[in-house]
Amino acid sequence: CTFAGMTAATAVSELGTTYLDSALAIFPLSALACLVCASPRRERAAAILAGLLAGAGAGLKLTALPWALGVLVVAFLLPPGHCARMQRLARFAIGGALGFALAAGPSLWSNYASYGNPMYPLYADWFGGEVAPPFDAGDPRWSPQGLGEYLTWPLIWTLDWRRVGELPFRDLRVVVWLPLLLVAAIMTLRRHRATGPVLPAVAVGVLAMYIS
Repeated sequence: CTFAGMTAATAVSELGTTYLDSALAIFPLSALACLVCASPRRERAAAILAGLLAGAGAGLKLTALPWALGVLVVAFLLPPGHCARMQRLARFAIGGALGFALAAGPSLWSNYASYGNPMYPLYADWFGGEVAPPFDAGDPRWSPQGLGEYLTWPLIWTLDWRRVGELPFRDLRVVVWLPLLLVAAIMTLRRHRATGPVLPAVAVGVLAMYIS
């Protein structure tokens, strides 16, 4: 899985750059490991630590927020142990808010103090400000249109790279790995009903990352 991820088109294109998307994957993957591998006695502390890691990753670079949302889904769907689902979710949320505040707080405050918009230069239509124009600066050409495209987005941009960028590329990994992950999750759930929910929870979390 690591080899498949690090040899993807986007990952290879970032070699030698400072985008750091691949490096930031350490945070949600570590958070996921905390949730899945924690012993029942340490489940409560693991939920807070997982939230702290996921929130810090999103705070360091806001484009990592979908990864944190995917881990949040996993935190909710994992079978309850010593910590009930809602308790685990609350602890994860508290840790996530703290991690995000520590990582992004200084930058957001600096932007707000300088430009009147904590997300400057984005979301000026939400936060206002005197420098950025009061409209969404995002380019809608690269976003899915409608619920159908949100659910099938990996397939769409695999078949037509023009939907997501101006430079041609083709990467079949997502289209191949997502169905395999779902099949593995279903087979695990059928064969091992006692421990099976772990992999399906991770699978749904991965899907949540792509949809978000």
